[in-house]
Amino acid sequence: MRYPEWDEYVSRVLRHVRFFPDRRAIREELEGHLEDAFEALTGGGTGEKEAVAGAVAEMGDAAALGRELNEVHSPLAGWIWAVSKLLLGLLLIVSLLDGVLLYLPVAVSRSLFEGYRDAEYLGEPLAVVEVDQSAGLGNRTIALDEVRIYGDGTVEVRYRTLYSIFSRTQKVNWYPTYLRDDTGGVCGLTYMYGSDWLISRKQFRTESGTGIDPDARRLFIGSGAVGQELEFEVYIGDWGAEA
Repeated sequence: MRYPEWDEYVSRVLRHVRFFPDRRAIREELEGHLEDAFEALTGGGTGEKEAVAGAVAEMGDAAALGRELNEVHSPLAGWIWAVSKLLLGLLLIVSLLDGVLLYLPVAVSRSLFEGYRDAEYLGEPLAVVEVDQSAGLGNRTIALDEVRIYGDGTVEVRYRTLYSIFSRTQKVNWYPTYLRDDTGGVCGLTYMYGSDWLISRKQFRTESGTGIDPDARRLFIGSGAVGQELEFEVYIGDWGAEA
């Protein structure tokens, strides 16, 4: 219920509350007190007109109440709270965007998959293993896309090094320094190609040039460099049947 006398009283109280973001909540609280007082008076037999005025009287002097509420709802404390709430919200948004934008380059690099540039001098690969693995390394995400095995013994590893859009750290490309299989064979790094961010291609082969064992079913691809320690385990299946 609303009465002009109540609206006038509440407005006079709110004139003294300088932190305006709190005025709506204060208005609702004051109106609630007026209604409670009104119901108590009418319940005791007081007429409506007298109860309206009596509810206002019970609230006390509007100016005094307004000054008291202004101290409770201090503008300084109120603005500190409001700004802190805003900053917290912005930090949450940034955090969410950071997570989204961290993987945004994945879509970009997938659309640029042809950027890997097939090594025509190697011919057609005996086997192409789609990996789709990723792992965190500091502020980076290393995404391993594909492993190709060629007839001359070359094993090509295709991967990407991704950074958060908010990262201020120098973009340092991770790259594998070794490749071994589950039969004990080890391939050394023979060729490096790629950008410092989106896509990279590394090729490995044994010193004898024979490549990995046809009986190999798993590859272990990684780096042992300081600060770059990371290894992927890739199941390559019965690729030797294609040899």
